[in-house]
Amino acid sequence: MEDLLNPSWNNEERNGMISKECFLHLQKKVNPASHWYLTEDKIAFHHHCIKNNLSVPELVAVFDPNGQSYWENGQGIETKNNLLDGLARYPFDIIMKPVYGYHGKGVSALDFVDGVHRFTTDLSLSLRDVFKKILAENPDRYILQKRLYSHQAIAEFTGNTVLQSLRLITCLDENGQPKLIIRKIKFPKQGNLIDNFSWGISNGRLCLIDEYGKIESFIKYDHIKKYLVRYDYIEDISGKKTEFTIPFWNQCVVLVLNAQKAFAPLRTIGWDVAVTNEGPFLIEGNVFWDPLTPQEGSMQAICQLLMALNAPLVN
Repeated sequence: MEDLLNPSWNNEERNGMISKECFLHLQKKVNPASHWYLTEDKIAFHHHCIKNNLSVPELVAVFDPNGQSYWENGQGIETKNNLLDGLARYPFDIIMKPVYGYHGKGVSALDFVDGVHRFTTDLSLSLRDVFKKILAENPDRYILQKRLYSHQAIAEFTGNTVLQSLRLITCLDENGQPKLIIRKIKFPKQGNLIDNFSWGISNGRLCLIDEYGKIESFIKYDHIKKYLVRYDYIEDISGKKTEFTIPFWNQCVVLVLNAQKAFAPLRTIGWDVAVTNEGPFLIEGNVFWDPLTPQEGSMQAICQLLMALNAPLVN
């Protein structure tokens, strides 16, 4: 998929490639295991963001089929029926995510229709049937939050109303100052609930952004060539080559830089950021973010930067 066997790659380009396995070893060295839970546990992530005044989606509830469940105000939820009945107090669309999920697996959405919540992908299912189906497929703890939608400008540009999130990668430099080192946004195929790129096989686009928030290129999977291809321009929903700048770009940058400081001693984090009409919100953080594909660019400078940060940061 990444076209690694292409003989046209020169030595400089090959030196910029790194496997996920090798990069994982480097991430483990700069991100102390004692603090991985701050991003890998979505409940801990939410509460840590709230504690540090970082914008996150509104919490509805935490549901644990085998333990303690509670509403956003801390009030306990005694039974699954209490949860199902109580959701009516939240008159908006809801997103449900497994607490330890990754790559969008197990994520479900509930639409608020005519005063009740319905399964987004099958409105005929009752709420009880929805939970039965979800828990049968993934009996994890779940965090329920208000569902966010992309900024109107993004939705109009892509013709897609679902959330199309930024992936912004930050690190703390040798002086403990946060830096933004990678800037991307994911445009999924119309109709897809999840914007995970998945090497493009879901027919989405992964767009690279310059330091000013302007999309400079995009990558998609070529189903004929069977690998990722980069295009040094961007197209709107009609296929016309054009320009597009991310709304609230400066606020997005400030948000992730502040978040990186708040999540120390973790030294590098990949942030999923929702850009909405109300501004940016942190969706998730990832201490084990994926390295760039060769089509996105070289990892050489980034690996050298992280290698220089090998020593744990002291608060």
